[in-house]
Amino acid sequence: MTLAKENAPAMTRAQSNTSAADSTRIARLKTIAADHPGNDVERQRDRVLAALQEGPLSTVEARRWLDVMHPAMRVLELRAIGLRIDTVWSLEPTECGRLHRMGRYHLRVGVAG
Repeated sequence: MTLAKENAPAMTRAQSNTSAADSTRIARLKTIAADHPGNDVERQRDRVLAALQEGPLSTVEARRWLDVMHPAMRVLELRAIGLRIDTVWSLEPTECGRLHRMGRYHLRVGVAG
């Protein structure tokens, strides 16, 4: 075994098995990104809100599939206009397979700020 292989991060079963639900979620996030093109702050907020209206959104998902490089700021801006968004911290793998502590955002539907 080569040194590079020995030092490569181990792929977990969860990482190697992309479920149908994951594929559906990714397709939906790509659609949201296509429906709200542009990189200005308002369009990024629109993408984050549209995704949150369909379910929880992680930092990695927002960056990778919605092209929002600073999801925490977009969430902060949405909170500032009165939306109730909870942050749940979790360990999630990055593209290289290493775990990082990241936020997963949850929109509280029907709850006023």
